[in-house]
Amino acid sequence: MLEFAEAEKLFRQDKIGLLSGSHEGLRYLKLRSLSRGSYLEALAGAHGIPVPEKKRNLFETVYRSQVSVVQIDQFIRTTFSAEREKRLAEEDALISELYKIETFGWSGSDQGGLEKPIVDNFIKKIKVYADLKDAVETQIFLNLQNYVYSSWYNHWTSIVIEDLVKEQPRVLPAVGLVKKIDFFIDDVPFDLKVTYLPEGYVADWRRTQGIGTEITALKKACRSVGIQLKDSAGADLKAPVLWQQLDDHPSPSAEVGLAELRTVRNQILTEAIQQPSLLAKWLYENQGERRFDSSNRLFIVLVDSHSFFESWKLKRAKSLIKGSIESFLAGKEGATGFDLTFDWEGESFSVTTDIIFVVK
Repeated sequence: MLEFAEAEKLFRQDKIGLLSGSHEGLRYLKLRSLSRGSYLEALAGAHGIPVPEKKRNLFETVYRSQVSVVQIDQFIRTTFSAEREKRLAEEDALISELYKIETFGWSGSDQGGLEKPIVDNFIKKIKVYADLKDAVETQIFLNLQNYVYSSWYNHWTSIVIEDLVKEQPRVLPAVGLVKKIDFFIDDVPFDLKVTYLPEGYVADWRRTQGIGTEITALKKACRSVGIQLKDSAGADLKAPVLWQQLDDHPSPSAEVGLAELRTVRNQILTEAIQQPSLLAKWLYENQGERRFDSSNRLFIVLVDSHSFFESWKLKRAKSLIKGSIESFLAGKEGATGFDLTFDWEGESFSVTTDIIFVVK
């Protein structure tokens, strides 16, 4: 039997794959997914397990009890169903609100917060109070506004998408908050990551094919029809802006130029769908250092194959996402996920992963 202390040690060492490979380790992870004390107390009460005076010992007490994996699964499903029913009653109204977001972006900040870009770009550079006041009332306010709107959109769309996965029959939800596990599919633990076809992946693919950068091809196509490449301040226009201008231009040359760019992107997408390990490996190896981990991940990749830079809008496309999830799981005859080895700063990691493509 796997002792509680050893299971705790393996979990702290992020050896989730090793834990999930044994019956007792999987049982530990499922109990760990009931991380809220109220959940564990309810489970204990349902099966006559005495609650210790020190509540911090409750997890260990339940683990040492005779409560079975089947009983744990039943409790989790019942708990999730009750919570899901409440969220589902409000979901359509929530999605209607999410459709009110017209733009998405972090305005120069990263998704971790606003402090660093504000310090670097304003506090450490501006020496005149009047200039600082003007920056606060204009640039910083706009950055904060965009950050709040984008964070709100990400938060609620992520909850909806996660629920769409968790409600599937083959999925056992993690109803509490547990590190690196959002749910189990066929008893394999996964962390859910929702993303898009990465611009870095597109750039790397083009480089390996020796066909030059997309921005160079985009600028060439724009120049051929007289589209301005700089704004009024002389700064280079970003790729999404140039792409949209080219798409809106009525000339046959613009249509041809954009068709060539779109053909390459769709070729990249088709290859990724046919060989998901290529994109999965890239996603693992190109994580931000601050957010690195080697957990099992189920990626949901959202792609608008006509307007790639508008793919963020698909996070609220409930019916499209739900259908893609259902098709993905229905097409899996065996266990979900494939084994993948990737490298990170000279060290090799092994994970189980998979990708659900949601393509408009």
